[in-house]
Parts: sequence; C-alpha cells; structure tokens
Amino acid sequence: MADSASVGTETGDCELDSPPLSTPISPPETSTTSNATTQENRPAIPTTIPDISETEHLPTYPRRVADADRAALEALIAADVRVLSAESEHIGRVFAARHSLSANDFRALLHIMVAETAGRPLTAGDLRRQMGMSGAAITYLVERMITSGHLRRDSDPADRRKVILRVAEHGMGVAGQFFAPLAEHTTRAMADMPDDDIAVAHRTLTALIDAMAAFRRDLGD
Repeated sequence: MADSASVGTETGDCELDSPPLSTPISPPETSTTSNATTQENRPAIPTTIPDISETEHLPTYPRRVADADRAALEALIAADVRVLSAESEHIGRVFAARHSLSANDFRALLHIMVAETAGRPLTAGDLRRQMGMSGAAITYLVERMITSGHLRRDSDPADRRKVILRVAEHGMGVAGQFFAPLAEHTTRAMADMPDDDIAVAHRTLTALIDAMAAFRRDLGD
C-alpha cells in the first residue's frame, strides 16, 4: 500500500508533511470577531450526490475548444458520440418495449431501415450475416416480424431473382409516430446553427461512421 503521506503525480512524487495517524489534529483557531454575514452567505455543502437519472441533463463536457489541440478536440467528439449512443440505445429499448419487440427484433428493423435508406436493401441472408444469427433463427425472426406487420418481402428491383426485406407500412407508421417528437427536438436544437456548421457536423459523423465500419471489418465481423 502506498504511503499516505506521499502523492504521485505525472511529473514526479510530491512529499506532503502530515502528522502520524496517532497524533490528534486540532481544529484551526477561529476569531471571535468573525463576520456572521460571511458565514450566512457561504453556500451550503451538499450532503447527497444526485443520481444522474434524477437530473435534467446528462453531464456536460467542456466546450471551449478554440484553444484545444487536435487530440483534445477528438476526445470531445468521442465523448459526445458515447453519450449519443447511450441515449439512442435507451430510446430504442423504450420503443421495443412499447411495441412488444425483442432486442433482436429492434436490431433487425434498424439494420433493414439503414440499408434501405442507403439504397442497399438486405436479403434474409444479408441480415443473418449482419446480426450473426443462424439461418433457422433469422428465418423465424423474419417470419414473426412479417406476421406482426413490421416487415415485408419484396422483389429486388435490380435483380428479380432476389427477395429483399423492407419495413412494412405498419412498421413505418409506428416508428414514425414514436420518433416524430425526437425529430421536433432535433430541429429545435439545431435551429440556431448555421448551415455550414451542420454540413461540417455531417462530414465529421460520416468520417466516424467510416472509422467504425473499418474497425468492424478489422474484427472480422
């Protein structure tokens, strides 16, 4: 165990003179003429630490980036992405619970929606590989979600021999209804941002997506 009188720092060890534990420590002497007003104006010391779930906002990160170096800027973005991912995951769990979807059901919907938006719709085989599931498991999942009205099969316009998966009208409807307030919050949050700033943010997010996709390929997934 490290000596309690020695504190390690990045630049070296700093020795602090402190009395042994057996030595009683006397409280500092106070003046009998201390200002009562100063004592009254002193902020109270909190006795409890609020739970993060009870606070209105997530922890904030320093935003003075004008003088920050490149590593600090990238660290800020990484922290923002982690918070965004955590919030997105929580919202996804709420959506799934409200519509009787399992975690894999929601993941499948998300994969299919992202692929369709990108103009690269998925087949059942594509979805199986992306989700890392067996053929039997993905068949059962797809059939169940088609029956519930969340998915539908369609012929690939580029190759009629292929059958692709799309989000069904019912699935789009419930998703649109649930996430519409989020779109409104997003519009309000960015209302004062210049178009150039939003364009730069899009470029940054695109670069991060490319980096994560490259890492996923490195992992062999």
